[in-house]
Amino acid sequence: MNKRCSLIDREYIIRLGLIFIISISFLIMIWNFKFTSDVVLSFNETNKSAAFDANNWTIDNIGQEKIKVVKIDRELYSISPAVFVDLPFVPYNWGEIKYAFDSGYYSIISRVSEDFYLQPEFYDDWFSMGLRFHANPRKECKAGIFSTPSWQRLSTSAGAEVDTFIIVRSSFCVSNPQGLTFVPVYPVDGSTDDGEKFTQDPSVVKRYISLKFLPDDVVLGRTYPRFDDDWASKIKVTVSVSDSAPRGTYIVAVGADKFDSYLGGRKYVNKEAYVSRSESPLMYLIVSVD
Repeated sequence: MNKRCSLIDREYIIRLGLIFIISISFLIMIWNFKFTSDVVLSFNETNKSAAFDANNWTIDNIGQEKIKVVKIDRELYSISPAVFVDLPFVPYNWGEIKYAFDSGYYSIISRVSEDFYLQPEFYDDWFSMGLRFHANPRKECKAGIFSTPSWQRLSTSAGAEVDTFIIVRSSFCVSNPQGLTFVPVYPVDGSTDDGEKFTQDPSVVKRYISLKFLPDDVVLGRTYPRFDDDWASKIKVTVSVSDSAPRGTYIVAVGADKFDSYLGGRKYVNKEAYVSRSESPLMYLIVSVD
């Protein structure tokens, strides 16, 4: 009987030891895991989405088996066609790109041309806000700026540089050009787009994370009474991570300030368009360093 109990005890110890070794190995693997992708991910995506390649992809990569033809039929709008006369023609593959963008694959912005992002239909708020305003204009505005997207997540490592893109555009009621220059902003606290609260030391984040913009200033055209051909602009944002950056998550934002340089002969440019409306950032970046 004692011999049998001894065998059971030995088997139990061996199993417990194996479980302990596997657990330790798993923890070591997690600790030493390095992100290998510098792909831009929307905030609610997982690293599984990092396989998405903005330069070489098909609709199947993002899970759509059959795509419906998506067209823009402006004859259905109860507004004058002259509103769109200065815009480029809608691209032939509009439906594919629009589907990827609507599905949260913001890395697609890196490859889209102005043929896409100058179309007001590229943005969902055109139907809820823009079209409604143009059909029944009440009060035109001198300032109003949006950024798309408003949140992004970057997975990277210490010493790396990551390029991402945003689209900055005038509100649908703006009747004069707007000038702004881009600046990095380091928030103390706040909430993410899905309600997560965060608190950080801005001086620490500034020490390890820096931003560069190309271009670093822009003049956005009018959207009312008709769209200018520069009412939206694609901005390249380069995120640089210090070699000495500790592992962790850092939140940095793209802000804007007045544009006070030579304006190329443009008349009636609102040089303080952004600061006259709000001092909140255009877009937040969640930078995960591992």
